[in-house]
Amino acid sequence: MTVLQPDRHPLIFAFSLTWLIMAFVAAVTSRIFVRLDPKRFRLAPWEREGRIYDRVGLGAVRWVLGHTPLGWLNPNIKIRSGGSDMDRLLRDMNAVEGVHILAAGMSLAAAAIYILAGQVAVGIWLVIFTILFNVNPVMLQRWNRGRIVRLQRIMLTRLADKNAKKAYALKITDPVEEG
Repeated sequence: MTVLQPDRHPLIFAFSLTWLIMAFVAAVTSRIFVRLDPKRFRLAPWEREGRIYDRVGLGAVRWVLGHTPLGWLNPNIKIRSGGSDMDRLLRDMNAVEGVHILAAGMSLAAAAIYILAGQVAVGIWLVIFTILFNVNPVMLQRWNRGRIVRLQRIMLTRLADKNAKKAYALKITDPVEEG
């Protein structure tokens, strides 16, 4: 049995344990993370433009999520109804990021325990799967969140400009008599 002897099939065991940890963490904490203050997931100044994530090759991760069934795992991470849906999307992205951060921490702790127990292969596979299934999604959520925040700012600027132009046009066409 693999559970009693994880070193017999370290790849399968580590893969299964990583997914089990993610499923458990998601089931227990996702609603909590949605309700948290979004400032807890604030982007650092160096990551706001997303260049750092371009450099680490997140384009490949995006492609995999967009072109394989892995993208179906969380259907909430899509804009449903245009600009008004962006706040909901940002909260859902925060929740996904929180789940993956917590799952990564638990998986890395498990990897350390297995390595210290002498089952190095299991520990190494746990680290590899943690990077693939938790660290990459965290970086992707942060990259996408930066893109959405920039889009929100552009939309607000355009709306403010449009309202300012409308107010200016009203002022010109309908002057108030002074007197």
